[in-house]
Amino acid sequence: MKIKKYIFLFFLLLIFIFGWFLIKDKSQAQERTPKILKTVSIEKIQKGTIQEKEDFFGIVQGENRIKLAPKISGRITKIYVQEGQFVHQGELIALINGNELIGQSVLAQENVSANKKSLQKTKKFYSQKVTEAKVEEEAIKKNYQLAKKDSNKNNIDKTKKTWEVARESLKSAQRMRDLQIQLSKNQLRLSEQQNLVSQIQASNARLLAPFSGVITKKYLNSGSLTSPSMPIVALTKSQQKEVIVFIPGNLIAKISIGQVAQIRKNNQLNETILGKIKTISPVSNQTIHKSKVTISLEEKNSLNLGEMVNISLVIHKKNNTLIVPLSAIRKDYYDNIIFIAKNGLAKKRIVTLGTIDRNKVEIISGIQSGDFVITHGQQYLNNNDNILIK
Repeated sequence: MKIKKYIFLFFLLLIFIFGWFLIKDKSQAQERTPKILKTVSIEKIQKGTIQEKEDFFGIVQGENRIKLAPKISGRITKIYVQEGQFVHQGELIALINGNELIGQSVLAQENVSANKKSLQKTKKFYSQKVTEAKVEEEAIKKNYQLAKKDSNKNNIDKTKKTWEVARESLKSAQRMRDLQIQLSKNQLRLSEQQNLVSQIQASNARLLAPFSGVITKKYLNSGSLTSPSMPIVALTKSQQKEVIVFIPGNLIAKISIGQVAQIRKNNQLNETILGKIKTISPVSNQTIHKSKVTISLEEKNSLNLGEMVNISLVIHKKNNTLIVPLSAIRKDYYDNIIFIAKNGLAKKRIVTLGTIDRNKVEIISGIQSGDFVITHGQQYLNNNDNILIK
């Protein structure tokens, strides 16, 4: 038994000595292996100001913008303009009940012309009748005067009665002339009034541009029914521009009149145009639960009327807070992590994010001011990796 015990202890000692030499050789091999350095860029963390912004979509309009509606109800015969088209003052926009009203106007004008001719004919005809009656009356009057010289009482009485009848016929012809002329004048006056009404209706059927500008919206099409309460197009002066945007009610309290707005074209996000909040509607739209906000623009800009734009507004500002580049944040499953450079090593830190402002982010916890955050090269880093700062 003792011999077996000594043999077991001997083999145990050999295993221990062999393991010790193996560990020693591995340690020496690691010391001889050169360290792999990963190149990174760093940035010192400092406190600063970060702005919380919200982006919205808006539309460019002119400050002088009106919706054009007809003065009469009816069917639109034709619309002569398109959205984006520039029109001059007095230019025809649309025609309402065009064929019918124009036809009525032409008939009314023809009626006036006909009544004028009728009046002239009436004057000529009945004036001729008066002239004939007057000639006959004068002839009979002369016979009466001659009869008085003959001193024939019967002849005098007879010619006198004839003369009196002629005089009455003359007066009757004059009265008839005046009556018929007056009737013709009344008919002419009535047709002129009807023509005036017809011309006004025909004029109201023509929707004209009240000023020069751009058609920014077309609400109806040819053939549609319209009325004075239904606009056909929107016309905008192109000199002064503004942006209309609708903002949710929970954010309205966070903006103010005079606040600067950054405006970008949807296809040119790098070009920023500055504007200022001009008006904030105190009433929220009941359908979309948003309030209308008007933003005035710089006088010179490349925006076009009717163009959709992106608007950025500051809704909150934080001072004296830790800020790092957004590119320094890496997602590790459910955690947001960041690497800091310390004693030649990359140290992994789990951080809590706050406000994000485009290319920078607020750090609420996980690092402190003065740390050197790795901003480039952290994508393939592990905790305690050796790093080379460039």
